[in-house]
Amino acid sequence: MAKDNPPTMIGKNKPPNVIAKDSPQIVMAKDKTPIMISKDNTPIMIAKDSPPIMIAKDQTPIMTAKDNPPIMIAKDGPPIVIAKDNPPIVIAKDNPPIMIAKDQTQIMIAKDSPPIVIAKDNPPIVIAKDDPPIVIDKDNPPIVIAKDSPPIVIAKDNLSIVTGKDTCNYQS
Repeated sequence: MAKDNPPTMIGKNKPPNVIAKDSPQIVMAKDKTPIMISKDNTPIMIAKDSPPIMIAKDQTPIMTAKDNPPIMIAKDGPPIVIAKDNPPIVIAKDNPPIMIAKDQTQIMIAKDSPPIVIAKDNPPIVIAKDDPPIVIDKDNPPIVIAKDSPPIVIAKDNLSIVTGKDTCNYQS
């Protein structure tokens, strides 16, 4: 074989490999789908009518759309859309998309519901469009935090308790 020509290996049980000098390696899969292996040995599967799928080093396939951000498809989890300037968005099958902020605070964006901010050490906070935020504690009743008013605790028996700084008023 000449040094200037890249080797082409076609085996019975192995797909043909075209190895170019400065180009990535292209592997033909069994279903004749070309897989391009880039310089950092990351295989990229090029489908005919689909966007290319990049398989990361941790074997997580990443689908790169032409005009859309890359989508990371986890093995056991839902696909994750990684936007350029925005946090990743988890798209669940039956649930609304979940936006994960940079500080790892999960924000759930429901279709008809307000976003939910889940803090690391705090209970989830529902941020309504026109209403004050609601803190949902696991062991306590929901707390409505008004802008200019003290927090309102809504007890399980539907009795609201207005908690002021110096006083505690009980309202039925």
